[in-house]
Amino acid sequence: MAVRQLEEALQRAVVAYDTASPVPSDARGMRDWLITSAWAAQRDGEWALMDGLANELSQQGKYLEAEPLSRWALAGRETELGPSHPNTLRTMNNLARLLADQGQFQDAAPMFRRALAGAELALHEEVGAS
Repeated sequence: MAVRQLEEALQRAVVAYDTASPVPSDARGMRDWLITSAWAAQRDGEWALMDGLANELSQQGKYLEAEPLSRWALAGRETELGPSHPNTLRTMNNLARLLADQGQFQDAAPMFRRALAGAELALHEEVGAS
C-alpha cells in the first residue's frame, strides 16, 4: 500500500473513531500519541526493508542501486526516530560501510564516527542504569 493511501486510511479511521465514539478532550492526546507511534512503527518497517535491500544490493556490488535506498532509509529514520535511535545508528553505519566499499572514505568516516559515538552513549546509559 502506498504511503499516501496509508495516510488517507489512517485519517479516515481517526474520523470514524471520533464520530462513533467521541473521545474526551483529556484522552485525545493519548489517542493521538498512540496513532503517531503506530504510524512511526509502520514507517520504520518500511525503512528496515529499504536498509536491508540496500545491504543486499551492496553485497552484490550494486552500489549505485544501493546508495539511494540507504540514504532514503537513513533520512526517514533520522526524521521519525531521531538521530540517536539505535535503528537510525544501524542504518547510518550501513550507509557508511557502503560508502567505504566504494572508496568514498571522506564521506564514510564522519558517519562511522557518529554511529560509534551514538552506540557508545547508548551503552554508557545502559550500564549506568543497571
